[in-house]
Amino acid sequence: AQCIRTYTVVLGNTCDLISEKEGVSSFQLTSVNSATINSKCSNLFIGEVLCLATQEEDCTDVFVVQSGNFCEEIADNSGISVTLLIENNPNVNEDCTNLRPGEVCVLFELKMVAIG
Repeated sequence: AQCIRTYTVVLGNTCDLISEKEGVSSFQLTSVNSATINSKCSNLFIGEVLCLATQEEDCTDVFVVQSGNFCEEIADNSGISVTLLIENNPNVNEDCTNLRPGEVCVLFELKMVAIG
């Protein structure tokens, strides 16, 4: 898939910080860059160019998880169901017990982006 948005890694970046700054989900960032980013996102290097979105997948309606947040609260405050929240964030388990502060979640359905 063709990359339509990119980001160049700078000193101090983490996947969650990049996701928050650029408005993409943590899952999308690691998924789109699965050939270069490991599952813990511990192998970023300064100057590395990451893909933020592809023609098929560009999620920009996101929420940054804070300490104490839980799925029901995030879903209620965003006007979506917990089911949709979990479906849109494959990195969140079905019991929603693995949310972590700093993680960036998609709030709405994935959007297809028309190019041209």
